[in-house]
Amino acid sequence: MRVTNTLDRLLLFLERPKGGWVAADLSGAEHTSGHWPNWTTGHVRLETPESWLSYAELTETAAYRLTRPDMHLIGPLPPGVLPSAALPSGNQRRGPRPAPP
Repeated sequence: MRVTNTLDRLLLFLERPKGGWVAADLSGAEHTSGHWPNWTTGHVRLETPESWLSYAELTETAAYRLTRPDMHLIGPLPPGVLPSAALPSGNQRRGPRPAPP
């Protein structure tokens, strides 16, 4: 999943398991009603640009650019689920924590 934005829009690109992408303009407006950056010419093709939701084809360049900057979405844990590090225990590890993967 790639979430990106232009100055006035928030766009969502979902990679489909069988190949290709789905592009959604989260404002609900048609894709053609907003400004697309110049670099998208020849790299992003929408099947139905007159809709807010469309199948899309992205070149490798477009997929790469949409991953920059690399951000990870973090959400709340389901109720009743706590990571073990959050639970108090007399057997907690001492010393520096290992770096995340």
